[in-house]
Amino acid sequence: MAGRISYYGGIVKDRLVLDLDAGKKASYVSGSTAWNDISYTNNNSTLVNSPVFSSNNGGTILFDGFDDYATINSATTINSATEFTFSIWVKSSVIATEQMLFQCANASLSGWNFEIYQSKFLLQCYPGGGFTQATTVMSSNVWYNLVATYSNGSQVFYNNGSQNGTASRTFTPSSAQIVIGKWINQPLPLTGNIGQILFYNKALSATEVLQNYNATKGRYL
Repeated sequence: MAGRISYYGGIVKDRLVLDLDAGKKASYVSGSTAWNDISYTNNNSTLVNSPVFSSNNGGTILFDGFDDYATINSATTINSATEFTFSIWVKSSVIATEQMLFQCANASLSGWNFEIYQSKFLLQCYPGGGFTQATTVMSSNVWYNLVATYSNGSQVFYNNGSQNGTASRTFTPSSAQIVIGKWINQPLPLTGNIGQILFYNKALSATEVLQNYNATKGRYL
């Protein structure tokens, strides 16, 4: 589907603290290094090493799997969250390759990271580094809406609006810089497109996750 979108969509907005959407001009203008947060909490992102804008699927950012990534330097509403929801629309051309999506971790002492590992969505928590994978084995060159919620040690995964695994783990919040599309200690670069990233400082319900999926899926599927 070509062309940029002109609507905001009916996504859940309660306690939304990050909305990066390459399909909305308020968030991204082609050729810019600024990928702006339109949740109005000013958790703005900077693109590093020239990830490329694509107008397909309403507008996405292509990460080259070599040195492209993005950073969020000041995001206390994300760093300090003790419960959260992370949501991403992503498509990878090499899904079997380990690659980082979104991480905020400090030398394995605190924080968390979301990645693709063994063709599955993964959430890793620190200290300890324990991780859990969602159950679905994904395919290359297919768009997925991957969601993970966390509250009181309980993790729930979703894939395209449907529950996709659970786990019980804890983490210590980190003040580390947030990085998109690579790992802080080793590259693990993302090879693929990101259309939208959402972060809430609450755990969305299954109904709310499905609402967000239905509000955005027409752009990707």
